[in-house]
This record gives sequence, C-alpha cells and structure tokens, in this order.
Amino acid sequence: MEAKRKQEEEERKKREDDEKRIQAEVEEQLARQREEESQQQAVLEQERRDRELALRIAQSEAELISDEAQADLALRRGPAVQATKAAAGTKKHDLSKWKYAELRDTINTSCDIELLAACREEFHRRLKVYHAWKSKNKKRNTETEQRAPKSVTDYGKNKSVLWNVLYIRHLGEVSNINFFLYRTVVH
Repeated sequence: MEAKRKQEEEERKKREDDEKRIQAEVEEQLARQREEESQQQAVLEQERRDRELALRIAQSEAELISDEAQADLALRRGPAVQATKAAAGTKKHDLSKWKYAELRDTINTSCDIELLAACREEFHRRLKVYHAWKSKNKKRNTETEQRAPKSVTDYGKNKSVLWNVLYIRHLGEVSNINFFLYRTVVH
C-alpha cells in the first residue's frame, strides 16, 4: 500500500512537472507571438507614417507648383503689384545682417523652403554686389594687375632665359640659338 501510494505520488509529481513544462512552453510561445505582433504593428505604423509623410510632401509640392503657377500669373501683372509682393516677401526674412557663414549653414541644414529661397536671393544679391565692386575697381592695364612687383617678375624671366642659355651651351649647341637668347636678355 505504501508502495502504491509512493508510486501514485511520483506519477502525480511527474504530471505536475509535465504540466508546468507545457505551461512554460505555452507562455514562451505566447510571448514570442506577442513580440512578433508588436513588431508587425510597429512596421505597419511606420508604413502608415511614411504614407502620410509622402502625401504631405506631395501636397506641399502641389502647393509649390500652384505657387509657381501663381508666380507666372504675377509676371503678367503690373510692376507696382510685383514690387509690393516682393517687399512683403523680403520683410519676412531680413538676411542682410547675417554673416556669410550663417547663410551657408542655413542653406545646408534648413528644411524651410521659404527661408532657403530667401537665403538664395540674399546670396545672389551679395554676389552681384561683389562682382559690381570688382569690375568697378578693376585696373585698366592688365600688366599692372600682377601681384608681384615688376622687378621680381623681370628678374625671374631673365634668370630663366639665362639658365636656358647655359643649358644649351652645356649641350654644345652654341650656334644661332645662343645669339637669339642673348638678344632677348639684353634687349
């Protein structure tokens, strides 16, 4: 009897262990399924966000296209209307006091289309001013535009001609070439 009871006790423990093991496996499987579902949900959410972003970008591009179409209509309007529109547009972003580095950094990092357009206009305005200054202050004679003094460049030319003469003499070809080179150095 006692042996029968011990055997029943061992069988009961085995069944409990088997049930615990099966329940742990089922819980693991459920945890994996929940994790897979959450990953799928995250992927679906990301796709939804991507679709929304694509739609917003498409709408903003459509608005830009309609803005460009309105700009084409503005070209047909009178200069007074265009001047008031330009004045209103330039007052939104006053970039005249910005440094060049700030303009460059804004152009490279900003996502605001209106700010980028204003930066571009300011950059081109400054470039036009620079070219106007450069052409106004440009010297008339091209020979005097050299950075080095004329005596230094003449010395360099004479020295190179002198080295050519010495090299040709070294080769043993001292005929008419030496006379020609000597004439260019002296005169």
